[in-house]
Amino acid sequence: MKKLIIVLFFLLILTMSSFAHKLNIFAYTENGKIFVSTYFVDGTPCKNCTLTLYKEDNEILNAKTDNNGEFSTDLKWEEPIKIVVEETLGHKGEFILEGDKLTDSQKETSSKTTETFNKEMLQKLIDEELNKKLKFIKIYIGVATLLGIFGIIALLKNR
Repeated sequence: MKKLIIVLFFLLILTMSSFAHKLNIFAYTENGKIFVSTYFVDGTPCKNCTLTLYKEDNEILNAKTDNNGEFSTDLKWEEPIKIVVEETLGHKGEFILEGDKLTDSQKETSSKTTETFNKEMLQKLIDEELNKKLKFIKIYIGVATLLGIFGIIALLKNR
């Protein structure tokens, strides 16, 4: 029984740390420009991370994110582009940015009706998504902590 509790405790600790360094990527286009924002699960930006753009599994651009974890380029594209971001400690994230395959008349119509993103809107979207994910992680950590405390109490009582 003691061994089972100890094993469960260490498994919970190990799984908690797996959420700590997830690399999230958010990308969108505006006026033919590609914008990429990268951040970890706690909201800290992925500073100076290697960013690579692939078109049909061929590398088309290799760059680094800035100190805010952001990157933008005027690269012209029409089919889906895979964005891969790697951090120096090995954390990696991928995002598929779908291509713009609209006709000229559709582009004209859609440009009039689509809302443009600015930094404040992007930050608000990121914050909302982080808050959703952090709620789950906080609950998970709380349950794991309680199980750990009860496990320690059970170990001490059985001595």
